[in-house]
Amino acid sequence: MDASTRTASAAVRGMHAYKYDDCPLPEGHIRIIFLKPSANRNSDIVIELQSYSIDEIVRNPDDYQFTALSYHWGDGDASHDVFVDEPVPTPGPEEVTEVETSLQQRAGRLKVRPNLHAFLLEWRDSENELALWIDDICLNQRDNREKAGQVPRMGTIFSTAANVCIWLGPADEDGKTDRAMDFIKPVLQNCDTAELFTSNNAEAWSELLYLMRSEYFSRRWIIQEVALAKYAEIRCGSKVVHWKDFSDAVSIFALSFNIIREFFEDDS
Repeated sequence: MDASTRTASAAVRGMHAYKYDDCPLPEGHIRIIFLKPSANRNSDIVIELQSYSIDEIVRNPDDYQFTALSYHWGDGDASHDVFVDEPVPTPGPEEVTEVETSLQQRAGRLKVRPNLHAFLLEWRDSENELALWIDDICLNQRDNREKAGQVPRMGTIFSTAANVCIWLGPADEDGKTDRAMDFIKPVLQNCDTAELFTSNNAEAWSELLYLMRSEYFSRRWIIQEVALAKYAEIRCGSKVVHWKDFSDAVSIFALSFNIIREFFEDDS
């Protein structure tokens, strides 16, 4: 480890928690996250926070295109770092090193849970900055008054967002969730054919059921968040399907449950 890396590591360890006063939230405003791009999956997650009038966003949605995240907070402590940048003039190369400049631009850091950290890694683009609304970051979780004032706006936030991303979490190590997400397309394409309902697909139906048992679906807020969405997609790991396709596949599963159950009774 060279001297500049040691300096950076020490500075990061000593970096203070982000102060939400650096991005004040006037009455009638919400915060939007700008997720910084990176081609390196292992690099730090870096964001900016900006506040905007919710009325202005509603009047001009095309000018404020953002994705609202619908997800389960999940298990584990908030132990993963997300670094918050602040826009500051960048000194010339003769004044400061690149590493020091990067650290000087950071206003602080936030701690997030593993499930949210995994989403940010998966969602981050290699080239483009992406706009997001995520409750755990956009709201100061230590300020009960702020949270109480923002909760009534969540319906407006989810109905105004260009996209609602339903995040089920990272893919499982055995590949069940990846295969279940891939199975949704053939379910919709072949729902009227007997070929879909054979013992050859027993494992695929079992894996779809495994996906349907995600903790996400235990949340009581999902009806509001999904029902109000202009467009919604469901993500699990790197796999993506339209929310309507997923819900249609679940409906087919429910309507055909007695047939599917026979596969497993025959194997017992």
